[in-house]
Amino acid sequence: MWVLAAGLLTPIPAAGFVALMFVAAWTVHRANGFFIVKEGWEYNLILAVSAVAVATIGPGKFSLDYALLRTTGLYDYLCGWWGLLISAGLGLTGGVGQLAIFWRPPASAQGYGACAHKYRPAQSRLGSTFCTVGSECANVLL
Repeated sequence: MWVLAAGLLTPIPAAGFVALMFVAAWTVHRANGFFIVKEGWEYNLILAVSAVAVATIGPGKFSLDYALLRTTGLYDYLCGWWGLLISAGLGLTGGVGQLAIFWRPPASAQGYGACAHKYRPAQSRLGSTFCTVGSECANVLL
């Protein structure tokens, strides 16, 4: 995030932020609806649109882009329509790519791992799984 705040190649870190918000909205908040009061994806959308807006408007004169690249032809591709296209397009492509490669649907409620044969697992205060009855399960109790 410091790269986006410093204004270095602004559309690229903005695209990373768009990808991050897309993945968070899809995996965590999608089932809760739109509004944030019910833990929906509204806030993720606001943050992603804000990052695209910064990339579109440009980082300004007090940025590393302006200090390092204002005399080159590359500076014209770091804001305006190009900034919008790069940040939104690359961000959505990156987010969809991350979901396609890494996301797996949650395990079904019936799959209890080592405890599936007899016992329903419980959770310790620290979140690790253990069996409530018996000692056949190999899960570590913390």
